[in-house]
Amino acid sequence: MKRKIKKICITACAMCALGLGAIAATDTHNAKAESELIFSSAFTVEESYNYGEYFTVPDPSQVQIGIGSLVTNAVGAILEFPDGTAKSQGDYLLDKTGTYTLTYYDANGVSSAQSFVV
Repeated sequence: MKRKIKKICITACAMCALGLGAIAATDTHNAKAESELIFSSAFTVEESYNYGEYFTVPDPSQVQIGIGSLVTNAVGAILEFPDGTAKSQGDYLLDKTGTYTLTYYDANGVSSAQSFVV
């Protein structure tokens, strides 16, 4: 009887592991879906800016995040400088050369980023 219960438990654990693996694979696929930032018509992020220019981080209320057919409203933004410092909304002097990354996120933690070079 103990052997039969043990086999049932092992089989049940194996099936749970396979099920969780399938769920994880599905989530990984969704996470790899191409995302994009959708700005109001008044703003675009260029591929490059000149050293010493000012860059304004657009208000998140003016930005949406698109992932496939899903579109959500952004609630926050982070501008990461080439040296690793991060700032939120505002106007910033682009006084470091390298790659800047502008990331917006929604209330559920979904995010999308766009980079530019100075």
